[in-house]
Amino acid sequence: MNYIYVLKDPITDEIKYVGKSINPYDRCRKHISEAKITGANNHRINWIKSLLKLGLTPNMEIMDEIDGEWEWLEQYWISQFKTWGFNLTNGTFGGENPPSWKGRTHTDEYKEIRRKLMKDNNPAKNMTNEWKENISKAHKKNKYNPIVASEVNKKKVCQLTLSGDVIKVWSSITDAAKGIGLKSSYGIGAVCRGERNKSGGFKWKYYE
Repeated sequence: MNYIYVLKDPITDEIKYVGKSINPYDRCRKHISEAKITGANNHRINWIKSLLKLGLTPNMEIMDEIDGEWEWLEQYWISQFKTWGFNLTNGTFGGENPPSWKGRTHTDEYKEIRRKLMKDNNPAKNMTNEWKENISKAHKKNKYNPIVASEVNKKKVCQLTLSGDVIKVWSSITDAAKGIGLKSSYGIGAVCRGERNKSGGFKWKYYE
């Protein structure tokens, strides 16, 4: 199985890199190791180096999975995130020598996955104007301030039992995921957006 994953800023929760791997957790560790190598230099590495100086590392989340040709799916997500305004550190459009589509037609499987991705519940539909504005404020060119970004982009979430009783209010999805020992905050966010019923054995909702 091939997984499309993203690396996110641990302070602002902004998506900064899109990649593919059969073992995304191991690949994330390798990204961090690469950034520690003297002389290594590209946009992704320099971004991770800036986090390491603050004693931080990227957050990794799995966006999608596919059994078979994955190149188009990685390209799709890179294109979508750039369209939605994310300042990615990817140096290419993805795909790593993708196969030529000249003279080929899309399979029914491809069309079904494409239709699924473009439904109303795709990530773009769930991004509020306030959230987009906060990201923009935090990442204006040459004005990035990690303290301001942290305060601007945190959104409280409630942790609930499966019967709906409130257990705790967390300052952000990222903090909640770390607090209950999850490797990724994606599941909690999916529950809050109504895409899943539970994550980590709990129900979740945005704090109002």
